[in-house]
Amino acid sequence: MQLFHYGQCYPYSYPDHGLAQVAVFCRAVTCNNNPNPDCTGGAVPPVPVPLPPLTVLPNVADWVQLLGQGAMCYENGLSGL
Repeated sequence: MQLFHYGQCYPYSYPDHGLAQVAVFCRAVTCNNNPNPDCTGGAVPPVPVPLPPLTVLPNVADWVQLLGQGAMCYENGLSGL
């Protein structure tokens, strides 16, 4: 398990561990998917995705690879939910 902070790049794959199996969002966030594991290359799609707190996203059938190679999330206004 690894904890990521707002504005920190979250790569979907690690050389020693393979693809992420699940993402758990403890707080409300807005995330951008990126085409590269270092979160460069612009957002894909160019629309940020808001997620409410306590969202659990399992990586079933490696679907995360369809989104991109990494994500960067930021605090949003859904925290009061």
